[in-house]
Amino acid sequence: MDHYVGRLDPVRGQKISGWVLNKTSPEKIISIELHVDGNCTKVTTPHVLRKKILEKGLHPTGICGFTFEISDVDITNNPEITLIISGTNQHIGDPVRIQESTEKSSEAESVLIVGLNKSGTSILTYVVAGGLQNATIHFEPGNFNSLSDLDLHKEITKQSPVVTKSLYYPRHKINDINRIGHLYDKCIWIIRDPRDVIISAFFYTWYHGHKQQQGKFEQALSETIRKENAPDKIPFHHLTSIIYDAKSTIPHFYGSLVNAIKDLDNNWLVIKYEDIINKEYKRLEDYLGFKIDRNAKVSKTLKRVERSKKSENWRNWFNLDDVKYYSPLLIPTLDSLGYDISDWNINQPSRLNPSEGSEYMRSIANNPKTDSPTDSASKDVFPPPGILNYKNRKGYLETGDNYLRLFIEYGLKPNHHVLEIGCGTGRISRVMRDFLSRGSFIGVDIMTEAIDWCKKSFQDVPHMKFESLPVNNDYYNVFNTTDPAKFAFKYKDSQFDFIYLTSVFTHLLKPGLENYIKECARMIKKGGTFLATFFLLDEYTFELMKEGKASRIFHKSEIKNMHLFNPDKPQAAVAYDKRFLQDLLFTNGLKITNMIDGKWRDRASKGNKHKTFNQDVVIASKQ
Repeated sequence: MDHYVGRLDPVRGQKISGWVLNKTSPEKIISIELHVDGNCTKVTTPHVLRKKILEKGLHPTGICGFTFEISDVDITNNPEITLIISGTNQHIGDPVRIQESTEKSSEAESVLIVGLNKSGTSILTYVVAGGLQNATIHFEPGNFNSLSDLDLHKEITKQSPVVTKSLYYPRHKINDINRIGHLYDKCIWIIRDPRDVIISAFFYTWYHGHKQQQGKFEQALSETIRKENAPDKIPFHHLTSIIYDAKSTIPHFYGSLVNAIKDLDNNWLVIKYEDIINKEYKRLEDYLGFKIDRNAKVSKTLKRVERSKKSENWRNWFNLDDVKYYSPLLIPTLDSLGYDISDWNINQPSRLNPSEGSEYMRSIANNPKTDSPTDSASKDVFPPPGILNYKNRKGYLETGDNYLRLFIEYGLKPNHHVLEIGCGTGRISRVMRDFLSRGSFIGVDIMTEAIDWCKKSFQDVPHMKFESLPVNNDYYNVFNTTDPAKFAFKYKDSQFDFIYLTSVFTHLLKPGLENYIKECARMIKKGGTFLATFFLLDEYTFELMKEGKASRIFHKSEIKNMHLFNPDKPQAAVAYDKRFLQDLLFTNGLKITNMIDGKWRDRASKGNKHKTFNQDVVIASKQ
């Protein structure tokens, strides 16, 4: 006989959530009915990961949580809400009265965090998210346009609980920021002593993803080493002059920042980075309405770009010349932000710590002087004509280099076990040859000719293996007979640390997509990374297609959530509704950590240096 257990969460806003599981048969699918005054109005199945239940071993996947939207329930007569397990008379929790339950809680369910780069936005994001149960983190969604895209944040705030981090740039308009802020329950702007920001931002400039010129890096590294050995002789503004003119940049940049903060609506909280470092959290917690996670740490991906994790680092790096140079430029900003404008005391050390300077630069930069894995992996291989029609060697090689940078940013390590599904002729595989120095790589594809070429080209690399898949595709291989919706990969559960697929799901129909996602989730280790490219549709892309701005126009198909570029050749290019994909990944235990818009969305973005990939990129972590 089935034995069910479950409970309801405290009701907040326009949602009722909870969890339920069958202790007798945990894998059995359960239907939950929502009854309003005795009438069944909605039915759902568990679709939300409950991490604590998974950790306690009470459920094999942890996908036992559920959520009902109740915004459409008429509360005029104060109806009674009950949740019942279908086919039984068993209730989940006690009945609730909708009128009493939907008053807005003072506790935040959605939080927006804004600040300058290197001002503490990352650690604040994790500290806040750690105080919310099962919070989704959106890390700089929309990249440089995050605080201009209202529709993006409308989509994000449909989730709950959610914490979003966005960086401020002077081009952002305060009216846009305030409009976006009103979509969230709580909004926090974190500021940091601009003298420390100048130090941190200079060193972070050399992060490999910023693609700084090799000559400038070498000059900056040389001057930094000189500064470390003779702090009193080399002013810090001499280092920053390599990349910008402080006397013109600082007044504009910080003037814009100060004006933006002054014009924030009353629902914003402005806090200092120094308070976070000193663990002074009371004001923050009072504002949020819940206890934050005071011991939270940033993700492993961000750990490698942490530098000092200190305040007042400028007192070591500035000398007397810097005090004279920077004080007239920064005193107005310091005064506006609430810092002591009379305090310019410096420590005047005899030497500076290289781990916070030159060694840090080497560790995050991407150039030959740093022994960067992306450069050591660039030995040329290039497929002959006829296998896949790559137009030029440069594009073939750049694709692999760009993806490796992205993979490293999201946690790829030299000792990882990696699976590439849809490896083709190795445009990305080739960079794994040297990078996975202590790991292993398997590349698979349905194109036999491509696999044969890869086997020959990488035959002397013992940690790399290539295998053909017998999967059918009307666009790439009509001779294979296995249906992608029924194909089972031969690899073991939790075998891989990192699985990626580029331009695969853009040629798979929905049943195949759903099966491949399920299989990938099975093969990835807990905490491992899933990265794939898609054509994703939302309100923004539908509008771009309507206006003729998108590089592809997709047409609605007979299958829900799936759209086709050419209905006569369905697998030539396939797009999916973004929300559908988000739900599909989540149901399979893959938590999205970032989504990067592709250039296909807008023809005008083709030359945008901030948009590297043609298709939309989705990165998720196995829970």
